[in-house]
Amino acid sequence: MPVKKLTSLDEAEDACWGEPGTPDLWRRIGAVWSFSRTVAPQSFPPGVYRSRSMEEANARVAEWERQRAK
Repeated sequence: MPVKKLTSLDEAEDACWGEPGTPDLWRRIGAVWSFSRTVAPQSFPPGVYRSRSMEEANARVAEWERQRAK
């Protein structure tokens, strides 16, 4: 990766973005997905769950998130 001299925060923000169609795009996407799986894995129990209301469904998901945070 080349070293770039940046003179402002706007240039630094623009430098974070890749150009569409570059050959290493899929590798970079895979690296981001791998990092996100490592940092914040999603672990919901398998299956389909029925709820009588949105509140009940939200409470169930909140409980899963509390268990995951432990």
